[in-house]
Amino acid sequence: MSTVPRSDEQVIRFVGVGTRSRDIAVQARVDQLAAEARDTTNRLAIATTARVDQLAAETADEFGGWAA
Repeated sequence: MSTVPRSDEQVIRFVGVGTRSRDIAVQARVDQLAAEARDTTNRLAIATTARVDQLAAETADEFGGWAA
């Protein structure tokens, strides 16, 4: 048995059985997480914009409209 250090990817490829299916499953999960992250980012941007608009309106009301 070889004692040459290997990267994790090399070890996984060396094991071999079902590696292609595993790669496809991992890529699908990565794609799913990326889509969820984009969705969360979009929702946060919308919520932040709404809150900034609300604060701007409150400030304008407080100062008689001149701050808007």
